[in-house]
Amino acid sequence: MSVSTDLFIVYTSNIFAILGLRQLFFVIEHVQERFRYVKYGVAVILAFTGVKMLLGMFSYHIAVEASIIFIVTVLAASVILSVIISKRKEGNGA
Repeated sequence: MSVSTDLFIVYTSNIFAILGLRQLFFVIEHVQERFRYVKYGVAVILAFTGVKMLLGMFSYHIAVEASIIFIVTVLAASVILSVIISKRKEGNGA
């Protein structure tokens, strides 16, 4: 069951979504050098998610609030670290 049965709405919404994602890809492509440590932050977040899922199999649950705080902290730390290191490299002429 879909949200709309009108083909015009379905096709145009998909086209606009694809166009928006394409533009977002180009933005990310241009700033990826500045945020080079974010991929390591995302890897830590994915590892945390995997561990959380494994712990859930053994009836041990991590609170949602604790998970969100961990994810936001890791992501913010990786962005801040990336900005600080890229500014240092620009300052040193590297």
